[in-house]
Amino acid sequence: MGAKTLTKGTLISLCFITISFLISNQSLAKKVKPLPQIIGINSPLRIADSYIITYKESAIQTSYEQLNQKKSSKQVTITDVNVNFSQSIATSSASQLTAIYGNSINGAALINSNQSTIQGLYNDSRIDKIYANLSINQNAYNDSPQPQAPWGLDRIDQVNYPLDAKYHFSNTAQDVHVFVLDSGIDESHPEFNGRLIDEHEFIEIPCSTYICAIRYELRGATDNNGHGTHVAGIIAGKTYGVAKDVILHSYKMLDVDGGSSLALLIDALDTLYDDISSHNLYPAIVNMSFGARFTVGTLNDPN
Repeated sequence: MGAKTLTKGTLISLCFITISFLISNQSLAKKVKPLPQIIGINSPLRIADSYIITYKESAIQTSYEQLNQKKSSKQVTITDVNVNFSQSIATSSASQLTAIYGNSINGAALINSNQSTIQGLYNDSRIDKIYANLSINQNAYNDSPQPQAPWGLDRIDQVNYPLDAKYHFSNTAQDVHVFVLDSGIDESHPEFNGRLIDEHEFIEIPCSTYICAIRYELRGATDNNGHGTHVAGIIAGKTYGVAKDVILHSYKMLDVDGGSSLALLIDALDTLYDDISSHNLYPAIVNMSFGARFTVGTLNDPN
């Protein structure tokens, strides 16, 4: 058989089909939005393969209401919803959970070596934001000596000079609970007069269950950095402290070098919040004398 000749009409039809196909593909491409970036992923303080995810408040609330509508002998809590979300997300993404939160934020900390897999979690309608876990340090803002530093206790109670070399105070705050998130507190130090009543240590240990940022109850623990004891002395020391009779609680989450992580900090805050509310430890003050060169939207969110 001889070759068929393309007519003018056939060529026009083929061109129309090709153009329609290209336009259709371009339209589809425009509809596919790129996934949001992992917050802090390019930070020099990023901890490799470690992430923090937060859940949408609407997703948490919807799941909470749906689960409690079912007939069950046990009331489902917001913490239960956080556990359910976190475990299912960890399973679907083949990630390792290190902590599940529920008081300070709704979310979890997890480990996964595949950054694309973590970013792909934005496709999950329950996910609000994804953060790279970042290191924090007690010396984050101590690059140079502070000019015109305060004089200390004598300057606290006086507006005008000359100072009188006395620290005037109306009470010793003996009913106030102060929670020090730092490198620990040396309970044997004579400045504290036995007012350190409990100590907790937070260590990040990956495991297959959701209780992975282990909380230890400690007695007689040493502060192997010294920063936490120094801070507690400024707050509550009998000689140099501002409030000389406060009740001290130590939440150790900085290591021997004064370092830690954002995930561990949130876990400590989560536990601290639960301790204060469940044991009615009011009035309460939380002291965190460290910093980091980044802003965390979740912790700053007024909602």
